[in-house]
Amino acid sequence: MSFVMSALLDKLRTSTRLARRVPVEMALGVLVAISGSLAIEHPDAYGPGAAELIFAAVLTLIGVLGVSAFYEFGGIGQPMRWGLTVVVLGAGGAYGALVLDVDVASELWRWQLLLSGGVLGVMALPWFLPPNVGAPRSTEAWLLNVRMGIRVIVAGLYSGALSLGTILGVMVFNSLFELGFSATVYAHIATWIFAVGGVGLVATGLPDLVDEWSRQSPSVSDLQERVVYWGAAFLAVPLLGLYLVILYTYGGKILMTGEVPSNLLSPLALGAALIGLITLFLIE
Repeated sequence: MSFVMSALLDKLRTSTRLARRVPVEMALGVLVAISGSLAIEHPDAYGPGAAELIFAAVLTLIGVLGVSAFYEFGGIGQPMRWGLTVVVLGAGGAYGALVLDVDVASELWRWQLLLSGGVLGVMALPWFLPPNVGAPRSTEAWLLNVRMGIRVIVAGLYSGALSLGTILGVMVFNSLFELGFSATVYAHIATWIFAVGGVGLVATGLPDLVDEWSRQSPSVSDLQERVVYWGAAFLAVPLLGLYLVILYTYGGKILMTGEVPSNLLSPLALGAALIGLITLFLIE
């Protein structure tokens, strides 16, 4: 068990180190999460303003991520990276403050066009990178785009699975302790996991893409290791921790009050045990 914890802590330290390489992307993810929570909790007071902030932040995030990708692949140096990042942040902020109006239908169409243009711009970046040995320029560029697309999809799937597992755990916690959580709590959970966790998985994966780009095609063992690492570090461990906290907290309540255990306790214990076995299998 100590080996498992040591391996997980090492992976988490690596993830933290990678997150420090993309601080602007992580900050924008947090900004989207805060705006989403404000809109969920106070839709009348903050809804339109939060929506405009989210729309502007998403556009800005695409641009900043493109700049970071160009830097990681060696297309620009560090001073140019931060200079372009400041330009993108300024442009995104100006657009959100001076132009964007979610109440105007035509402005939403313009936002969609800008978003599409930003995505296409990021997809065009491989054609401006130094040529790589081993494949024609068009082939290696499309392969890189496919890998980037797969990473975005997988990050979305992991975020969805983690959101579902976390929401189920909180629902059980709410029922066991009769806390009376409102439905908005679950919306907050999903918002933060997708906005911060999903963005983090995509942004911190740039070094992996650089490694694949340099070798043209990762081995099957590399792909398997990456999938296992994501499953253990970002899905199984958080859910296992949450379920164990709920179990021990409720166990303490039973000892102090003499309350008869709820029927929800057995499924929760089985779920924690299953996740624990999966985590142990993935790490081993």
